[in-house]
Amino acid sequence: MFAIYSVAVIICSPFVGMTVALTGNANMISLGIAIMGLAFVLFGFIPNIEQESTILIVGFILRFVQGASSAFVQTTCYSIATNDFPEKKEQIVGWVEALTGLGLIVGPIIGSTLYSTLGYEHTFFIYGSFLCFLSFIIKLNFPEGESDESSYDDFRY
Repeated sequence: MFAIYSVAVIICSPFVGMTVALTGNANMISLGIAIMGLAFVLFGFIPNIEQESTILIVGFILRFVQGASSAFVQTTCYSIATNDFPEKKEQIVGWVEALTGLGLIVGPIIGSTLYSTLGYEHTFFIYGSFLCFLSFIIKLNFPEGESDESSYDDFRY
């Protein structure tokens, strides 16, 4: 089931790369995080499904949706790094990779702690709700349109 996530990234990343300039960075990242959050919330309902084949199908679909939404976020981050920071793109890509790694370390620690204390459903509801909330914060605070480094005055590197 986990490989379907990567399949979605492979399929969706080129599409995102072609459309990010049309939709805008803030829209693409915000949409990706919101879709990821919705998929997390829906994962929390899987224990309510009784038929095993339906559980597998829903699980595969939601995992694919998570991979697609990850492609939205990651591809847009690399687009920002190369287009908005051409003189520092290597450094920005390095930060994107470092923060991705940090998320891959911290996320499971927080998730397993939530799972141990609150159970399966609540873990996904909390993560999903947080991501949906985060998508609105990003949409409200992210620079829009044609940007240059001055749009990111608060970004320190």
